[in-house]
Amino acid sequence: MDEQLIGGATKATPTPALGLADQSATDSNPKVDFINTGRQVIARIVRDASASPCEFWFGLAKSGPHAPLGLLGEKPTDDLLKIAATEGISESGPVVLFDAESESPRGLLLMPLPEANYQEQSGWLDLLTATLLPWSPDRIGIYLAPEAVGTDPSMELLSAVLHRIVQNTRIREIFLLTGNHGTNHLLNAVLRLKQELTTDEFDLYVYH
Repeated sequence: MDEQLIGGATKATPTPALGLADQSATDSNPKVDFINTGRQVIARIVRDASASPCEFWFGLAKSGPHAPLGLLGEKPTDDLLKIAATEGISESGPVVLFDAESESPRGLLLMPLPEANYQEQSGWLDLLTATLLPWSPDRIGIYLAPEAVGTDPSMELLSAVLHRIVQNTRIREIFLLTGNHGTNHLLNAVLRLKQELTTDEFDLYVYH
């Protein structure tokens, strides 16, 4: 069972993302019951995207040889996110993919690599927000592959993405794939976000 780190109780009913089939609670995916009426967001650190209940994942993609639809049809989510970031895809700009025919329907958003200077990324973050909003997922998974953006112990890019998602969308549950990140780095970034954003009207619940 997930180890709860900050806040939260035991029972809630998540809304399926993008109208896809709901995933019932399991021992490894506890539901949470909130007492107050403010907005709450759950953040979960996971080691296997394909085994998570998240149907919509966001990652990075550099320019490369792979056809996105080919990857979608052949690769599990974890492998697809890593290949897109390290080997690249043949389409430019934000690419949104859906696979509704498999046993586990899924959607993926692949964003081009951001600028190296994180302080000049407002345009990239605006593009991310504009691409996400029409789909209105309730849950999103994130993997910002360190192989693509370089080692970032302070998780500045992830923190900027989380800020933007929490403040500009109605997403209620965020899954963070460890991949080649250090689990502690991910955890520290999310806990910093919780400390920065928690108010009487908003709370962030963190699990790993």
